[in-house]
Amino acid sequence: MKTKAAKLLLAGYFGCGNLGDDAILLGFLKGIENSSFGVTVLSGSPEETHRLYGVPALPRRDFREFRLALESHDALVFPGGSIFQDATSVRSALFYARLVSLAKRAGKKVFLLGQGVGPLNSYLGKRAATASFN
Repeated sequence: MKTKAAKLLLAGYFGCGNLGDDAILLGFLKGIENSSFGVTVLSGSPEETHRLYGVPALPRRDFREFRLALESHDALVFPGGSIFQDATSVRSALFYARLVSLAKRAGKKVFLLGQGVGPLNSYLGKRAATASFN
């Protein structure tokens, strides 16, 4: 009996013009290229992400699209970086915490791979990260 390939929804700061974050995405995709995983990426520039990496991509800030994608994916994966921080803005930590919360409520597995944490200076940022990691 053949098992169904897992479908992964990738989250991070992809497609937003940050070379380091896009390098993380490329490294993750190269690392799983001989696997049977299906992958969709949340991206600041979905068309460019699809063109550059050959994978389906969705607008990263469209929560309606995110919820729909969760229905057809098995897990939410953060493949690396330092997204749980509030040095640039507390909104960053709150945004990613919301993705984690929605995935958990939908009964999906959440994987945080190679995640740097911090700096977290605000009460809200610390609470958001704590809720995500519990």
